[in-house]
Order: sequence, then C-alpha cells, then structure tokens
Amino acid sequence: MLLVTQRVHRAPGTSAVRAELPGQRAYLLAVARSIVGSACDADDLVQETFRRALEHEDQFMVDTNLRAWLTCILRNVHRDRLRRGALEVLSPLIGEVPGLEPAVPPPDADLPSWRSVGDTDVAAAMQGLPARYREVYLLREAGWVYEDIARQLGLSVNTVATRIHRARLWLRRQLTEGHEAPGQKV
Repeated sequence: MLLVTQRVHRAPGTSAVRAELPGQRAYLLAVARSIVGSACDADDLVQETFRRALEHEDQFMVDTNLRAWLTCILRNVHRDRLRRGALEVLSPLIGEVPGLEPAVPPPDADLPSWRSVGDTDVAAAMQGLPARYREVYLLREAGWVYEDIARQLGLSVNTVATRIHRARLWLRRQLTEGHEAPGQKV
C-alpha cells in the first residue's frame, strides 16, 4: 500500500521541525479543540506539543510525515495530562490554604476504569483488532481525514466512518473488560 504523506525537507543549516512548526499550528489547534473542547485548553496542548517537539527535534526523521509526528506528540501530551489528573491543579495550594490537605482516595474509591489501562493493554488490544478496522483506525489516528482514507483505500466515506466507529467500540470493549468495578459504567 502506497501512503501519500506530507514530507518535510530540510534546507542546509536549518531545523526541519523549527521551520515547519508555524505552518502546523492551525491544524494542531483544530485537533486539540476536538479532543478537549476548550479553545484555551487546546492552545495549552499545542504549546506543550511545540515545546516537546523542539526539545526532541533530533528524533524527527527528515522526509517523514511531520504532521503525523506532531499529532502523536499532541495525543501523548493530552494522555499525560489525563493521567496526572486534577491533583496537579490543587498541589500548589496545599500548605498555603489552611485546612487543605492532600487528597488520598480510599482504596475502594470508584476510579474510572480507563485509569487502570496502560500502554501495554492498548498495544495488545490493537494487535487483536481485526485488520480491516485497524487499517482505517490507524490512518485516522495519524491525522488523516475520512475522505483521504477512503480515497487511499478505495472505500466509501461511509464505510470508513463505520469501520472507525466499530474499531473504537471494539477497542473500548477490549480495554474495559476486567477493569470495571461492580456497578460501574464505562
């Protein structure tokens, strides 16, 4: 399968990542906005994505898809923020506000089932995902729009949408089995 990608070429003495970042801002803001819903939070995600991209620009392989690389970084930034949770917001206030002590959830606290899902679980679930769903799902996660996926794979846009939806349902079912507390909804 031949994939059409946005290639980045480096001019001598310049950083391919630094040169192309400003042109990716609008795209990344749209992706971030669709993930978090808030323009302010989306801007924060993009800023952190740019920071990490510049910090690790030596890991970017020239002549590969910069947009996909940045989208992956953005997704990881968002995932890291979800893992840290709300305790990070309160931590600077602990000790400065009278009566505010660190919150330690009781061992039987109802935590969302996704909090116990790790990268290994996701990788295993992806391996079990049927190939026809995995192919469209991975392209979508790499930042491709439905129309481009349909054109690339010779499918209708409706088929692409259906397969992505089924892939998400399948992954959700695989990742939440055994992680639900009694009576807990996913």
